[in-house]
Amino acid sequence: MTEQLQFSIGDDVQYVSLSKYDYRAPGTYRIVRLRPSETPDCQYWIRSGLEVFDRIAFQSELDLIPPTSTPRVSRQSARHD
Repeated sequence: MTEQLQFSIGDDVQYVSLSKYDYRAPGTYRIVRLRPSETPDCQYWIRSGLEVFDRIAFQSELDLIPPTSTPRVSRQSARHD
């Protein structure tokens, strides 16, 4: 039985695994492709903006970074009379 996909292409994630990947780039990764998995733990291709290659990660090694809600800024033009 395979596990259900938890992430979608374009999601921002972070590694939550132990020291297995101490040499990885710090910060946020983005899901760029889904990868067929031979195990119950789904796999993804992920990319960091700090590296020139993609990595393979198991779903159990990743945690979703919720999108930040950016407050809308209203621009008002100043009138000079």
